[in-house]
Amino acid sequence: MKKLLIVLLCCSFVFLAAACNSKEVTYDYGFDQMKEVFWESDIVYNESVVMLKDETGTSGSLMFTPKKIVSVRDYSLEVEYKEGVDWEFRDGKLWMLEGSSMAYLLRSQLVVQDKADLPEQIANPRPTKDGTGWILFSESAFITMHQIFVTYTYDNAEWKGPRPTYQGDKLPKTMEKLSTGGEFNLLFYGDSIFVGASATAQLNCPPFMPRIGDLTKEYFSRDYGCTVNYKNTSKGGQTSRWGIQNVQELAVANNPDLMFIGFGMNDGSTMQNISVAEYKQNIQGIINAVRAKNADCEFVLVGGMLPNPLDVANGIQRDYVPALEQLAEENSNTVTITMAAIHEEMLKNKNFIDMSGNNVNHPNDFLIRTYLMNITTIFEKD
Repeated sequence: MKKLLIVLLCCSFVFLAAACNSKEVTYDYGFDQMKEVFWESDIVYNESVVMLKDETGTSGSLMFTPKKIVSVRDYSLEVEYKEGVDWEFRDGKLWMLEGSSMAYLLRSQLVVQDKADLPEQIANPRPTKDGTGWILFSESAFITMHQIFVTYTYDNAEWKGPRPTYQGDKLPKTMEKLSTGGEFNLLFYGDSIFVGASATAQLNCPPFMPRIGDLTKEYFSRDYGCTVNYKNTSKGGQTSRWGIQNVQELAVANNPDLMFIGFGMNDGSTMQNISVAEYKQNIQGIINAVRAKNADCEFVLVGGMLPNPLDVANGIQRDYVPALEQLAEENSNTVTITMAAIHEEMLKNKNFIDMSGNNVNHPNDFLIRTYLMNITTIFEKD
């Protein structure tokens, strides 16, 4: 009898523990979910996917194997697609079911030899790096409107990429302001990625997600109660050469206390091919010019996403990462974050177009949020 009682008690504890650990996950999406760091969590909110149609059907790839798919939505996040009606998950992929209104593209149209084979909405395709074809490319909302967004739980052990850590100890003046809800001047200075190109707010397209600079300002204001005087003097298509040439007017004059520098995508393209030495010299020059006026300014040097490997934009961007890391070591109160290794890991299970707004060198909303995740990690201890 005692043995039976012990067995029953053990079973009850197991049942209760399982019940506590099987918390129902429902769809919710606000700023907290937007900045949720997926590599520190067991849930991915609104991961973007382009459904591609070929002879096997219409399917899309997720970064991880989902334990539970919580939500599948259209680009606006307003239309929810139903399991068993619009989609099913099998053989490691999300498959569109016949009759669904889910957006998709033809896999054969991502790269073509004849421009005429591209969707009619693509007026200005990009040449492939090897000159043998054309890449589906658009600065409009066309690609964004062909992406769907999936929220799901997963086993965090599947993430094999970098896990950025706290660096606030290297930014003491900023951390002091954050701890007291103080006031400071925040400046973003870089290329089109910092401008916010392909963010849905920039495209004037639902769900109107803010640009990376605006998201960062919101993070400091909302989470720390700071008064943030924010300016963004970035310009599309520019390199670190332009950055140093315009540093007095566009950076020094704004007297930043915390400055994010984001050049490299255009520097490293095969069309510019700015050497690592010159790139490092230009970034150092920007730091020196700003600190000549405000010695207390602190810096976040941002190494960006990878470009489409098939496009002429793909060059020596990866080679700039060690240079940024060296600059962070050589300059006080300076840190670096790099998206390249994170983006590279994400791409192991996904297509480039899944996470780009133009399919060449701009992040879409999901990848912009990954920039934000990387940024928040700087300031938050475990």
